[in-house]
Amino acid sequence: MVDTESTLQMLQALQEKIVREIDRKEDSLHDEIETAQPGDDDQADVADAIYERGKTLSLINNLRERLLNVEHAIQRVEDGTYGTCEMCGVEIPEARLELIPEAALCVNCASKMETSIRRHRLASEPS
Repeated sequence: MVDTESTLQMLQALQEKIVREIDRKEDSLHDEIETAQPGDDDQADVADAIYERGKTLSLINNLRERLLNVEHAIQRVEDGTYGTCEMCGVEIPEARLELIPEAALCVNCASKMETSIRRHRLASEPS
Protein backbone atom coordinates (compact mmCIF):
# COMPACT_ATOMS: atom_id res chain seq x y z
CA MET A 1 0.00 0.00 0.00
CA VAL A 2 1.35 3.42 -1.01
CA ASP A 3 1.77 6.06 1.70
CA THR A 4 0.21 8.94 -0.22
CA GLU A 5 1.66 11.83 1.78
CA SER A 6 5.28 10.62 1.84
CA THR A 7 5.08 9.55 -1.82
CA LEU A 8 3.77 12.96 -2.79
CA GLN A 9 6.54 14.70 -0.82
CA MET A 10 9.20 12.47 -2.37
CA LEU A 11 7.89 13.11 -5.91
CA GLN A 12 7.69 16.86 -5.31
CA ALA A 13 11.29 16.86 -4.01
CA LEU A 14 12.35 14.92 -7.12
CA GLN A 15 10.46 17.40 -9.29
CA GLU A 16 12.29 20.33 -7.66
CA LYS A 17 15.65 18.57 -8.04
CA ILE A 18 15.04 17.97 -11.76
CA VAL A 19 13.95 21.59 -12.31
CA ARG A 20 17.14 22.81 -10.59
CA GLU A 21 19.26 20.46 -12.74
CA ILE A 22 17.57 21.68 -15.93
CA ASP A 23 18.15 25.30 -14.89
CA ARG A 24 21.80 24.57 -14.06
CA LYS A 25 22.44 22.87 -17.40
CA GLU A 26 20.63 25.61 -19.35
CA ASP A 27 22.63 28.32 -17.53
CA SER A 28 25.86 26.47 -18.26
CA LEU A 29 24.95 26.11 -21.92
CA HIS A 30 23.97 29.77 -22.16
CA ASP A 31 27.23 30.89 -20.53
CA GLU A 32 29.25 28.68 -22.87
CA ILE A 33 27.52 30.09 -25.94
CA GLU A 34 27.86 33.71 -24.78
CA THR A 35 31.58 33.40 -24.04
CA ALA A 36 32.37 31.75 -27.39
CA GLN A 37 34.11 34.16 -29.73
CA PRO A 38 34.15 33.63 -33.49
CA GLY A 39 37.64 32.90 -34.75
CA ASP A 40 39.03 31.97 -31.31
CA ASP A 41 39.06 28.23 -31.93
CA ASP A 42 40.49 25.91 -34.47
CA GLN A 43 38.23 23.41 -36.26
CA ALA A 44 38.85 20.62 -33.75
CA ASP A 45 37.88 22.89 -30.85
CA VAL A 46 34.75 24.03 -32.67
CA ALA A 47 33.75 20.43 -33.40
CA ASP A 48 34.33 19.51 -29.76
CA ALA A 49 32.25 22.46 -28.56
CA ILE A 50 29.41 21.55 -30.91
CA TYR A 51 29.51 17.94 -29.70
CA GLU A 52 29.45 19.03 -26.03
CA ARG A 53 26.54 21.42 -26.65
CA GLY A 54 24.61 18.65 -28.40
CA LYS A 55 25.26 16.33 -25.49
CA THR A 56 24.08 18.98 -23.01
CA LEU A 57 20.94 19.64 -25.06
CA SER A 58 20.21 15.92 -25.11
CA LEU A 59 20.60 15.75 -21.32
CA ILE A 60 18.26 18.72 -20.92
CA ASN A 61 15.66 17.05 -23.15
CA ASN A 62 15.93 13.81 -21.15
CA LEU A 63 15.50 15.75 -17.91
CA ARG A 64 12.45 17.54 -19.31
CA GLU A 65 10.93 14.20 -20.29
CA ARG A 66 11.60 12.81 -16.82
CA LEU A 67 10.07 15.96 -15.30
CA LEU A 68 6.88 15.37 -17.29
CA ASN A 69 6.80 11.77 -16.02
CA VAL A 70 7.27 12.93 -12.42
CA GLU A 71 4.48 15.50 -12.83
CA HIS A 72 2.27 12.73 -14.21
CA ALA A 73 3.15 10.56 -11.19
CA ILE A 74 2.20 13.42 -8.85
CA GLN A 75 -1.16 13.64 -10.60
CA ARG A 76 -1.59 9.88 -10.22
CA VAL A 77 -0.90 10.14 -6.47
CA GLU A 78 -3.49 12.90 -6.21
CA ASP A 79 -6.13 10.91 -8.10
CA GLY A 80 -5.36 7.65 -6.31
CA THR A 81 -3.97 5.64 -9.24
CA TYR A 82 -0.27 5.83 -8.36
CA GLY A 83 1.35 2.42 -8.10
CA THR A 84 -1.03 0.78 -10.58
CA CYS A 85 0.10 -0.09 -14.11
CA GLU A 86 -1.62 2.15 -16.67
CA MET A 87 -1.74 -0.66 -19.25
CA CYS A 88 -2.76 -3.80 -17.38
CA GLY A 89 -3.95 -2.47 -14.03
CA VAL A 90 -1.75 -4.67 -11.82
CA GLU A 91 0.03 -3.21 -8.83
CA ILE A 92 3.54 -2.03 -9.65
CA PRO A 93 6.00 -3.67 -7.25
CA GLU A 94 7.31 -1.39 -4.52
CA ALA A 95 10.92 -2.18 -5.50
CA ARG A 96 10.27 -0.80 -9.00
CA LEU A 97 8.70 2.36 -7.61
CA GLU A 98 11.69 2.84 -5.32
CA LEU A 99 14.04 2.66 -8.32
CA ILE A 100 11.81 4.60 -10.71
CA PRO A 101 9.29 6.60 -8.63
CA GLU A 102 7.64 7.99 -11.77
CA ALA A 103 7.01 4.52 -13.25
CA ALA A 104 3.52 4.25 -14.71
CA LEU A 105 3.95 0.73 -16.11
CA CYS A 106 4.82 -2.61 -14.54
CA VAL A 107 8.02 -4.29 -15.78
CA ASN A 108 6.10 -6.59 -18.13
CA CYS A 109 4.16 -3.78 -19.82
CA ALA A 110 7.23 -1.51 -19.96
CA SER A 111 9.13 -4.32 -21.69
CA LYS A 112 6.30 -4.81 -24.20
CA MET A 113 6.21 -1.06 -24.86
CA GLU A 114 9.98 -0.89 -25.41
CA THR A 115 9.87 -3.88 -27.77
CA SER A 116 7.08 -2.23 -29.73
CA ILE A 117 9.03 1.03 -29.99
CA ARG A 118 12.16 -0.80 -31.19
CA ARG A 119 10.16 -2.67 -33.84
CA HIS A 120 8.57 0.54 -35.03
CA ARG A 121 11.99 2.22 -35.32
CA LEU A 122 13.42 -0.72 -37.25
CA ALA A 123 10.43 -0.79 -39.58
CA SER A 124 10.71 2.93 -40.30
CA GLU A 125 14.46 2.90 -41.04
CA PRO A 126 15.34 3.32 -44.70
CA SER A 127 16.70 0.18 -46.37
